[in-house]
Amino acid sequence: MLCKACHKEIPDCSVYCLFCGRKQISQRKQRHANGMGTAYKRGCTWTAKAIIGWKTRESDGKRVPITKYQGGFASRKEAMAVIPELIQRPHVKVQTFFEVYERWKKHHENRVDNITMAGYTAAFKHYKDLHHYKISDITAIMLQRCVDECSAGTRTKQNMKVVASLVMKYAIDDRQILVNAAQNLHTGTGSTNHHEPISEKELEIIHRAFTTEPYAKYVYALCFLGFRPTEFLTLKKTDYHTDGNTHYFISGIKTEAGRNRAVTIPPTILPIIQERLEVDNTNLLFPRMLNNGSYKEMS
Repeated sequence: MLCKACHKEIPDCSVYCLFCGRKQISQRKQRHANGMGTAYKRGCTWTAKAIIGWKTRESDGKRVPITKYQGGFASRKEAMAVIPELIQRPHVKVQTFFEVYERWKKHHENRVDNITMAGYTAAFKHYKDLHHYKISDITAIMLQRCVDECSAGTRTKQNMKVVASLVMKYAIDDRQILVNAAQNLHTGTGSTNHHEPISEKELEIIHRAFTTEPYAKYVYALCFLGFRPTEFLTLKKTDYHTDGNTHYFISGIKTEAGRNRAVTIPPTILPIIQERLEVDNTNLLFPRMLNNGSYKEMS
């Protein structure tokens, strides 16, 4: 190569001219876009530079950056590619998928209702094969395999995607990982199953079982109320209301529109409800029956 000033022949990649001393390479001003760092050329190679933290200088109390470098790259693109690795906090211990989930759960469980969190807990169990992996080692392919192998329905798979994504985002905030591997998981399109409504003959069979099956009255009442099973089994005596000849519940927990909705009690099952209201030792209308005559909440 030729010197920019004296135009004499000098070795390739020279920073200074051997004859006149003129600097050959103009170093660009280093910028730190979005805190991700930068890359600049030194001789024939590129060096990555990242700010990994800040410290207060003892001499003057000024806050100065803590920088980290890695050089020897053939191109700026290659140098920039390693910056995410440089900026990870060196003092953070990368935890397992399950350990991060446990920390996230404590952080998140007060932000959603118990039913939603129970759905996330059940969905996360389908990742049991990945629980012991470090979260930084988990890829989208590994997560997708768990989703694909899940035998549960579409709703569970959707919860698997949501809970994995929330845990990954928590790990990103903690600087343990840089990418949310769960953001593009495919949960399937799902299918709609059409079930025939229960027939009068089937209702009669349930009714005849009142004297032989302990939960026959529960099933019979559920057929007339339209509550989801969880909503039905968590009905409390205080959810029952009456206004003259009208008897109804105010309950519902699944969706925003379904919460605290009024559900009329048909006359057909009113005797069952009134019977349940008289039962002692429980605040629930439809608790689990124990052999000793006591009751407990359904699980």
